[in-house]
Amino acid sequence: MTKSLDEISVKAEKVARKTGEVAGTVAKISVYSSVWAVKTSVDKSRAFVKGFKQGWSSK
Repeated sequence: MTKSLDEISVKAEKVARKTGEVAGTVAKISVYSSVWAVKTSVDKSRAFVKGFKQGWSSK
């Protein structure tokens, strides 16, 4: 039951490819999450500044 070197290398290549796909997906999720976090914080900062200006002006 010995496997040829080609069979082993093909399986190793499949595992490496799948590992790369998973790593790529994780990286993409991380980037999208970071962009979302920045966008959310910018939106909240703008809302804060707008509210602050309204509060300041009304007094």
